[in-house]
Amino acid sequence: MAASTPHIDYPLKLYGTEVRPLDVIKLKQHLIEQLSYNQTEVSTLVDEITSLVREDNKSVLRTAAVEREALRLVNVMLQSVHPRQRLRFIQTQACGADGLCFIARYHPETLIQILQSVSTDDERLQLLQMKDITHWTALHYAAFTSATETVQVISESVSEEIWYTLLSMGDGNKWTPLLKACMWGKSEVLEMMMRLMSVEMR
Repeated sequence: MAASTPHIDYPLKLYGTEVRPLDVIKLKQHLIEQLSYNQTEVSTLVDEITSLVREDNKSVLRTAAVEREALRLVNVMLQSVHPRQRLRFIQTQACGADGLCFIARYHPETLIQILQSVSTDDERLQLLQMKDITHWTALHYAAFTSATETVQVISESVSEEIWYTLLSMGDGNKWTPLLKACMWGKSEVLEMMMRLMSVEMR
């Protein structure tokens, strides 16, 4: 393997901004030399990723995660971004009304991939603190939709201190995920949240 092969800078697609073209040659080289894909796999992956880049007004990560449910492509993209740049990449790629919160709500298996791709608790906290236009976090959505699997994924991905921080975060109305679960009668998810709290936290 060629250790000198650079990581890939994927198009950082934000609303209302221009998209830089995907460097297909660099991507192919990286997939072969750094991630050990063969030529056939590379051609297929690059075709799929390039097609995602063309999606209207959506980031490649968000589209792969939500619309295509392409876990393999999400994994390829996350591996291809340098670890030091990964947090910023995810924050940029998973922003907007249907970004990380939407991924967490409907695709907890993709959320696991994303959280595992960053290296520190602080980075995971920054991702899980991301809010959509209604100021809801992923945990607010999990409470509102009774997404117990998402609650489990989040609690297992962070320390007890961060778990408490996330449970205590308010939305635009200062409602915490716990309060939201109570208000909407989501007893199953409320019970899980409480069960995943230590006695001291309660």
